[in-house]
Amino acid sequence: MYGVRRTKKSSTAVPFGTLVVLALLWFGVSLPLVFFGSFLGYKKDPFSVPVQTNPIPRQIPPQLWYVLKRPSKEQKRPKET
Repeated sequence: MYGVRRTKKSSTAVPFGTLVVLALLWFGVSLPLVFFGSFLGYKKDPFSVPVQTNPIPRQIPPQLWYVLKRPSKEQKRPKET
């Protein structure tokens, strides 16, 4: 789409230099922040959630007929030879 605008000398076409500057600004800001964030994230201790689980398992009700999984073409196993 952009190439069509450039070839037709449209006023909505952004100059190529502006696109390059915007791309350099984007990568110049986002890439260092990604690496800095990952550096800080790996330095921190792992997050642990204080959860108490019940030793007695819950009863799961039987599934209704319209909730049951039905095999489809994609789920069938390939024939063994």
